[in-house]
Amino acid sequence: MNRQLGSKYTLEDSIGRGAMGEVFRGLDQQGKELAFKVLHADLAGDAEVVGRFVKERGILEAVQSPNLVRVVDLVVEGGTLAIVMELVNGPDLRSHLGQRGTLSPTEICRIGSGVAAGLAAVHAAGIVHRDVKPENVLMQDVDGVLVPKLTDFGISSLVDTERARSTMLVGTPQYIAPEVSEGQEVTAASDLYALGIMLYELSCGVTPFAGGSIMAVLRRHSDVAPGRPESIPGELWELISWLLSKQPGQRPPTAMQVATLLEALGPTLANYPPGRVLSEPPAPVTGLQSQPTVHVPFSTPSATTPLPNLSPAATGEAPHSAVQSGEPAPESQEPAPKSKRKRKGVLIAGVAAAVIAVGAGGFTAVNALTSGKEPAASSESVTAQPASTPSETPSSVTPSPTASSSTPSPEATETSTSPASLAGMPDVVGQLLPDAQRMLGSAVTVQLVDKFDSSKPDGTVLGQTPVDGASNRVELTVARSEVVAYLADETPVSGQWQSNESAVKISGNTFAHSVSTDVCYYNDGSTIEYNLGRNYQTFEASAGLEDSSENSDAVVLVEVFADGRKVSSQSVVYGKAIAIKADMTDVLRMKIQWQNTSCGDKGRASLALGGAKLLGLPGRVPVTTPSP
Repeated sequence: MNRQLGSKYTLEDSIGRGAMGEVFRGLDQQGKELAFKVLHADLAGDAEVVGRFVKERGILEAVQSPNLVRVVDLVVEGGTLAIVMELVNGPDLRSHLGQRGTLSPTEICRIGSGVAAGLAAVHAAGIVHRDVKPENVLMQDVDGVLVPKLTDFGISSLVDTERARSTMLVGTPQYIAPEVSEGQEVTAASDLYALGIMLYELSCGVTPFAGGSIMAVLRRHSDVAPGRPESIPGELWELISWLLSKQPGQRPPTAMQVATLLEALGPTLANYPPGRVLSEPPAPVTGLQSQPTVHVPFSTPSATTPLPNLSPAATGEAPHSAVQSGEPAPESQEPAPKSKRKRKGVLIAGVAAAVIAVGAGGFTAVNALTSGKEPAASSESVTAQPASTPSETPSSVTPSPTASSSTPSPEATETSTSPASLAGMPDVVGQLLPDAQRMLGSAVTVQLVDKFDSSKPDGTVLGQTPVDGASNRVELTVARSEVVAYLADETPVSGQWQSNESAVKISGNTFAHSVSTDVCYYNDGSTIEYNLGRNYQTFEASAGLEDSSENSDAVVLVEVFADGRKVSSQSVVYGKAIAIKADMTDVLRMKIQWQNTSCGDKGRASLALGGAKLLGLPGRVPVTTPSP
């Protein structure tokens, strides 16, 4: 039986239940279908939860991403608390996995990248999800492609941490990070750990520490390393192992870097089939001792950055110091004499190697820990020794369906980084940033200047200039590929589109992330204006009249202005997609204006900007901070 929720909504049938409430399908006053999560009565009766519900309404409504189930409203009515969300007519990832058994590595990377991108938006708003698992990922069909959309991210901000710990309402044992079960602070790194568990499960059908009591599962999260299923390729296993690091500070720095790595890695694994479904995970790896692993830290634009000391003596987790993961190595692994030690780096194949160089926290292989093969990094102990830096030559690795691990660089040699060797500073132009760092050595202080250049791999050094003629200070200009912000996800400061659509068709081609409006209807034209805040480099779109338009004779003039200066002017006609590309460097306001120049008598048409997007540098593309 239908029932009212507040003054604006009608609840219909129940479509799911969870630990915190029941989900209903329903309608708003305009008849739009929505989903409603009605929280359990004990939460609705908690004054603190109700207060937080009201306080954080604006934050939750403002968090948006193509990979998030959007929060539309929060309702407080008597003893009822409800979260109003967009309705996703598709299965959750648990059901999808149940139908398929396991997924191919390429599909795992695609879905994982989407979930990580959704997490990045959640984390940017200061929210920790705390319950990342397949049940909380909905799969929306967009033109035949299932797009992952993370849900339930609002719950964690409404239930306080102490309540969650004491009642275990938030979090699922199979996905809980070690620090959470040990009573430590729950952070964004805890979500990344759960993402790593989920990627593992999509590969073989079981989680890595399944079996036995809840306490036994939680102990394994803390005490042992996961066993590696045979079906997980070496490159993907490296990333999963990094996500499953026991210490939060040893996991990838951000969810967006994980999303970028997975997106780049996916195409390189196209030859790998889905693995077989396991009834239980491979035996975990026990009896391990600490083994330092070096990750290249993320460098912010124009930051004066001392390069990481790659010696085993390097410690600490400051943003611009070497981060040692403490990944374990078998006890039987004997350290080589210090004079003969060589560090062997394992590289992700193809384009992923370039992505790592952006500062996505390049990771060293740890698959040897579970395969019984030679470790990918030296197991030397952490002692204060003079720094020595490897010289690694990246090589492209072509995956094979039968390959079980990445191929280490065959020539890893050590070079001195003492100040005396810096008189002839090496030329690092053309090198990827991590290799440039190694070549220059840890005694050199580097100032990084990012330059938007999509023609080069991310992190390629474009220029090198000594600072003040010093032999130990250098400025490196580094190529950065774009970060994309779709116009459909941005809020204009004036004007509005009639539709922010997932996809439109122009001249028989489908364009995702599109905006559109009616033309030749009631008015001669209009404008929309955006505040760019000097944070972007380029605006791109494909302009055209939608194939479904009534009026195929319409002609529309579309103009783009940057701080009042016209930077693009195109006449749009039916049956043709017109490319628009405009420079937005250092621009505060972008205005899009359109005007009907010919309408005839066939009625209205629909003007669309397909794939409309703003491109900017990493670290410069803004994160919207919602009003409290």
